Amino acid sequence: MAGQPVRPGAAVAATLLAATLWGTSFSVNDAGLAYVGPAAFVVLRFAVGGALVVAVGAALGRLDLKLLRSPFIWALALANAVGFLMQYAGQTVTPPARTSLFVNTSAFAVALLERFVLRHHLGWRRVLAILVGFAGAALLVVGEDPSKLSGGRLAGDALVLGAGLSWSVYLVMNSRAVERHDPLSVTAWTFVLSSVLLLPALAFDPTPLRFTWPGAAAVLYAGVVTTALAYGLWTFGLRGVSPSASALLQLWEILVASVVSLALARESFGPVELAGAALLVGAVVGMSLLTSRPQA
Repeated sequence: MAGQPVRPGAAVAATLLAATLWGTSFSVNDAGLAYVGPAAFVVLRFAVGGALVVAVGAALGRLDLKLLRSPFIWALALANAVGFLMQYAGQTVTPPARTSLFVNTSAFAVALLERFVLRHHLGWRRVLAILVGFAGAALLVVGEDPSKLSGGRLAGDALVLGAGLSWSVYLVMNSRAVERHDPLSVTAWTFVLSSVLLLPALAFDPTPLRFTWPGAAAVLYAGVVTTALAYGLWTFGLRGVSPSASALLQLWEILVASVVSLALARESFGPVELAGAALLVGAVVGMSLLTSRPQA
C-alpha cells in the first residue's frame, strides 16, 4: 500500500520533531562511543529500532514481505547503513556540534539530485532558503573563531562529510520508495537490512563488543527514540514535503545539538553563534511557509 499524501503543515511539524530528536542524538552518541564501537553501535541501534518497527507493522498488518526481494530496498538500506557507519566512525574524533554541521550538508546534494534525478524545479526561493540555512548553520558552529574549522582531525571531518553525501542519496531514494509503498513497511525493512548489511563490519571495530550500562543506555536511546520514533516521524513528513525541503528542515537538529551541548556545559554562544541561530531558525520558518505553496 503506497503512503497517502498529508497536509504540508502536518508534514513540516513531523519533520521538525524528528530533527529535534536527532539533535539530541549527537551528544548521546558521543558518550556511547566511549563504550561501544562504531559498527556495533550502528548494528545494535538498527536491530533495536528495526525490531520495534517490524513489531508495529506486523500488529497493524502492514508489513510487505515482497519488499525484501527488491534490490531498490537493499540499496536504500545500504545508503543508510554506510551513512551511519561513517558518522559514528567520524564522531570518535569529531565533536557533536561539528558533526551535526557536516552531516547536514546533504541538503546541497539533495537539491541537486532532486533537480537532475527527480526533475523537480526547486525555484529561487528554496535555493535562497537553503543558502541562508547553511550560512546560519556555519555561523552557529564556527562562531567567533574560524580556526575551529581546523580543530578536528581531517579523517573525522571527511567521514562525517561522507555521511552527509550518503544520506543525500538515501533521502531521495526513500522519498521515491514511500511514494510507491507503505512508509511503515519501507522503514521497517530498511532498519532490519541496515543492521544485517553491517554485520561484517563488526570484525573491524576498534572496540570489542562488551556489555556496559552506559553503552546499553546509549544504544537503547538511539534505537527507540532517535531511530524507531524519529524515523517514523520523518518518513511521515516525506509524504507532504519534498526531499530538499525535508533536508533543510532537518537543519533544525544543528541548533538542538548545540543547545544540548550548551546545557551540558560543552559549548558557549557568543554574538556570532546567536546570529547564526537566528538565520537558521528564519530559514526553517521560511521553508515551512514555502512548502504550503506550489513550487515556482
